[in-house]
Amino acid sequence: RQANADNQQLEQRINLLEKSQKEAQQRQVQMENEIGNKDKKIAQMTQRQQQLSQELQSAQTEVSITSRQLKSIQSNHSKSDQTISDLQQTLQQRQQELEEMLENEKKNNAEE
Repeated sequence: RQANADNQQLEQRINLLEKSQKEAQQRQVQMENEIGNKDKKIAQMTQRQQQLSQELQSAQTEVSITSRQLKSIQSNHSKSDQTISDLQQTLQQRQQELEEMLENEKKNNAEE
C-alpha cells in the first residue's frame, strides 16, 4: 500500500514537472517570438532611417542646385542691369553729340 501511495506521489510530481517543463517551453517560444518581432521592428526602423537619409541627401542636392541657379540668375540680372546702364550712357553721349552738331549747324546757318 505504501509503495502504491509513493508511486502516486511520484506520478503527481512527474505530472507537475512535465507541466512546468511545458510552460517553460511555451514561455521560451513566446520570448523567442518577441525577440524576433523586435528584430523585425529594428530592421524596419533601420530601413526607414536609411530611406530618410537618402531623402535628406536628395533634398540637400536640390537646394544646392537651386542655389547655384539663383546665383546664376542674379549674376545675369546684374549683367543685364550693367548692359542697360551702358546703353543709357551711350544714348546720352550720342544725344549730346547730336545736340552739339545741331548747335553747330545753327551757328553755321546764322553766320551764313
